[in-house]
Amino acid sequence: MSHLARAMIGRQFLDIDCIEKAIGILGFEVKKEGNTYILCSGFSISQTAKGFEIVYESGNTKHLSILKKFPETYDRAVKEKIEHLKKEEENALAMFASEDERKAQEIRLRRERLALEQKQKEEKAVIKKKGDAILEAAKKLGYTVKSEIKNGERVLVCVRRK
Repeated sequence: MSHLARAMIGRQFLDIDCIEKAIGILGFEVKKEGNTYILCSGFSISQTAKGFEIVYESGNTKHLSILKKFPETYDRAVKEKIEHLKKEEENALAMFASEDERKAQEIRLRRERLALEQKQKEEKAVIKKKGDAILEAAKKLGYTVKSEIKNGERVLVCVRRK
């Protein structure tokens, strides 16, 4: 009897460079096929209108733990990229001989860093909005909901008493 496991991370990821870095840290390689990035072992990353979505489809469930590790690894990759851009911004002063080149490079790097920080804020806002929507829906269905933070993640515990 065959079975198929399907799971996905309920979050959109916005920066493909950070996604690829996080996947590399977790020990996978990425192959691009159109708007889809294929990983071994049943993982795929699809580009949507709001960002990138990670889906796992396979008869083998042993790799599902990677879905739990990915958001934290991705967030670490985003922070590292932001820190790298800040360092590049600081080093732009020494790298370029002319004042105009230095200022242009500094502005470009600052814009790139600020755009990435804005994407990170937008991701957090979307996550909070989804969590609030789940909370409201659970309350409407008669659940008592407790919200707590565990390991930096918001966890909703829903209990229904009869």
